[in-house]
Amino acid sequence: MNLIRPVFPLILLAALTVQAQTAYVNSEAFFRRGVEYYQRGDLSGAREAFDRLLAEDPNSAEGYYNRGVVFYDEKDFAKAQADLDKAISLKPDYTLAYIKRGNLHMQQSEYEAAIADYNEAIKLEPRNALAWNNRGLIYQNQRQFDSALRDFTEAIKHDAKMVAAYNNRGSIYHDQGKLDEALKEYDQAINLAPEWPMSYNNRGVTRKAKGDLQGALRDYTKAIELRPNFGLAYSNRARVYNELKQYEKVRQDIARSLEFGGTMDENLEPTLEKTATKLTPVSAPTKIK
Repeated sequence: MNLIRPVFPLILLAALTVQAQTAYVNSEAFFRRGVEYYQRGDLSGAREAFDRLLAEDPNSAEGYYNRGVVFYDEKDFAKAQADLDKAISLKPDYTLAYIKRGNLHMQQSEYEAAIADYNEAIKLEPRNALAWNNRGLIYQNQRQFDSALRDFTEAIKHDAKMVAAYNNRGSIYHDQGKLDEALKEYDQAINLAPEWPMSYNNRGVTRKAKGDLQGALRDYTKAIELRPNFGLAYSNRARVYNELKQYEKVRQDIARSLEFGGTMDENLEPTLEKTATKLTPVSAPTKIK
């Protein structure tokens, strides 16, 4: 989730003291600096800027929220939660903070806590597509498919261009064996964002399940073209090459998959006798957070 920009008044009230005005101007400057660092991928620079913002304005809910986002990206989940908790305590109707804290709980498999935060976000902003989509992910993980589909559909209702929700709805249809419906969802996701590799990977999984090996091969190859370090797509393409009996290509793709953090399918072991590691099979479409 991107950092947000707090609302600053256009004109400082004349009643403010010079010291108060200076602190306010400094807070805005540190905020701008933090956003710039974050957008450049400099998380430590962003964190330091938000530290200074909070030193100037210790009651800034936006400051705590944004520093919490940085801690989240740094995977310092304890500090991220502390900052998000503080942001919510300062601003109880802070929808984005509830969503981000829900994401944090989901990352740590604290599903009930995540649902509670998404519920609060939806209560505050019933048209917030992200809250609906992310709650749907938890229901999907719990195999409550009807509830998940309802949430993904609600997300799309409020944001018809939300690519993640189409992918997630497609993965449910795939799991339910409704392969044609799954393909329609992935087609729509690709129409909306043709440069997003995950949609091609997921459509490839469904095409392979329908027996369309050449279509699956095209999709996995496209996913790899868009993201050359996409380990999962290499694993999935290796499965297709295996069925096509193109064993040298199987070996090449498994090597690339392992290089980029993918996994080896146990069904491919007979053709990969020199590969000793046995890893979890890859078969299902990846869920999008």
